Amino acid sequence: METAHSVSGNGLFVGVAQGTGILFAHGMGAVIARHLNEGEDWVVNNDHLVAWNCPYSMELVQAGSLISKVQSGEGVVCRLKGPGTVFIQSRSPQQLANWISEHVPRGG
Repeated sequence: METAHSVSGNGLFVGVAQGTGILFAHGMGAVIARHLNEGEDWVVNNDHLVAWNCPYSMELVQAGSLISKVQSGEGVVCRLKGPGTVFIQSRSPQQLANWISEHVPRGG
């Protein structure tokens, strides 16, 4: 069976992989799958979205300059609607960078 999975990035750009076989993806921290039932809605912060195979729409949720928010991906969430599977990561790229900097030994 042929499947299509959309792969997220930060901001407005989305990649698409189609075909049969295995798709490898990575995340910052754990990658968690959530299966959505027919008609079920789920809102996910764009920074935590990894991949999905169901309809979605992007929404801005924070006040501020529309141009700066859209360019940075800040304040963007995705509303996904089942049926389908959504894969999220437990850390955003910024959270991972902060965690790493906290655990890197300081020179002195």
